[in-house]
Amino acid sequence: MQNNSPNSSSESIDPSSAVPIDALAGLPRRLLGLGLDWGIATLISWAFAHGNGMVTMAVWVVMQLTLVSTLGMGFGHLVFGMRVVNVANAGRPGVLQVLIRTVLLALFVPGLVWGKDGRPAHDRAAGTAVVLAGRTAQR
Repeated sequence: MQNNSPNSSSESIDPSSAVPIDALAGLPRRLLGLGLDWGIATLISWAFAHGNGMVTMAVWVVMQLTLVSTLGMGFGHLVFGMRVVNVANAGRPGVLQVLIRTVLLALFVPGLVWGKDGRPAHDRAAGTAVVLAGRTAQR
C-alpha cells in the first residue's frame, strides 16, 4: 500500500517532481554555501573595486549565473556537497531557470520565504531545488 502522507520522506516535492524531499539540502548547509560564495565575491570586489557593494553583488550574480548554469553548482555548493537541479527531471537547470533563481535570490526576500515543499520561494519560482550532491533522483 502506498503512503500518501505529505510528510513521507520518500515522497517527492510534488507529483511532477523528480526530486524526493529527503534529497533537499538543509538551511544551515545552504547558508554556509551562500556565505562562501559571497565571501569570494567580496574578495574579488576588494581586489578590483575597493569593496564596493554593488560590485560585490555583480560579481556574485555573474558567478552564480555562469557556474550554476554550466556546472549545476557554485563554489559554495561544491564545497558543502550540494547541487542545483531542475525539479522536473533532476538534471542540470536551464539558463532561464538559473537566471530567475539568481535574480530572485539577489533580492534576498524570496530566500526567507519557504514553502511546505521544503524549498525557498526563489527555487519554487525557478523550478529548481538544491539537493545533496550524493542523492539520486527518484520518481
